[in-house]
Amino acid sequence: MKLYKQYLKPASLILFSLFILVLSSCKDRIVSETDLGNSHILSINSAVNAAAIDVYVTGSKINTVPLVYGNSTGYQKLTSGVRAVQVKANTSNKLLATNTVNLVRDSSYTFFVYELNNATTTVIAEDDLSIPSFGNAKIKFANMSAGVSSADLVVSSGPAIASSISFGTIGSYTEIKAGTYNLILRMHGSAKTLINIPNIRLDNGKTYTVWSAGAVNGKAGSVLSVQTIMQ
Repeated sequence: MKLYKQYLKPASLILFSLFILVLSSCKDRIVSETDLGNSHILSINSAVNAAAIDVYVTGSKINTVPLVYGNSTGYQKLTSGVRAVQVKANTSNKLLATNTVNLVRDSSYTFFVYELNNATTTVIAEDDLSIPSFGNAKIKFANMSAGVSSADLVVSSGPAIASSISFGTIGSYTEIKAGTYNLILRMHGSAKTLINIPNIRLDNGKTYTVWSAGAVNGKAGSVLSVQTIMQ
């Protein structure tokens, strides 16, 4: 009996040690999951023919009201990491598009929903929200206009803000002196104006995205249009 007790003590110690190791491992995993930090994502519905939509990230809807064409969610705070994104029709809950995005901690993103070959699709780009040089604003252009294979956004009688932005892509930021401008959207390589965008006010120290949607020679609700949002 004495020998049995002596054998049991080291065995108990081994089991206890294994329990501590497992507990420690679980604790490490919990810390890593809760220490991912946050990112921010701004969603825009530029799908001119789609009805109202909802955007889900990892199964949770991030828009508080149905996202109709031309509207955005504003920045929403999300847990960083690789996240599954779904776009669904608001009324029927039909799945329209899926994407997988990697949200880097402390970063911000713009997520566009648009149409390609009569199907809903998406594109995402990281936003640079750092403050521009004093006296300047910062601006980028996103081309979501069917039929505009490559676009230029220029200041009327002035320089280009964005050049050769392909359909379905989001350009990089350009700094420009703060002020009020008349902008022009053109097909890349052409002097022909697709649309005039008058009286766009760009404030000192602010960041903007200009985006186009609709189609060249579009009818009624699908007419070519341009919007500006401050980020």
